[in-house]
Amino acid sequence: MGEPGQAAREPGPAGRDPVTLIVTVRNEEASIDALLDSLLAGSRAPDEIVVADGGSTDRTAERLRARAGADARVRFLSAPGNRSVGRNAAVRAARSALIACTDAGVQVEPTWLERITAPFGADGGADGSA
Repeated sequence: MGEPGQAAREPGPAGRDPVTLIVTVRNEEASIDALLDSLLAGSRAPDEIVVADGGSTDRTAERLRARAGADARVRFLSAPGNRSVGRNAAVRAARSALIACTDAGVQVEPTWLERITAPFGADGGADGSA
């Protein structure tokens, strides 16, 4: 994959285009591990997860640094400000051209990422999916 901000073009696992999952957080110490666990355990795990922290005052940043240290797919950014600031920073840092986004405080269904990225498969006709 390329440098941060450069879109990757090499196929990921199973010949699929790589996907970066972005999420913005603020004070999500109690829920960040469950979110990351649900993303990584899905039927299609993201090739990269970029988490932009908007200025947490709890231990969210510490949890994210620990997770990033334990799993190279997880990246932590400090992006103080509102959700838009964080999403823009995460998109700029993404290494993949295909980007998915979710919110903090949730756990995704096991097939969520696989389903939301399916329209970008071999047929390649989609520009967006929700």
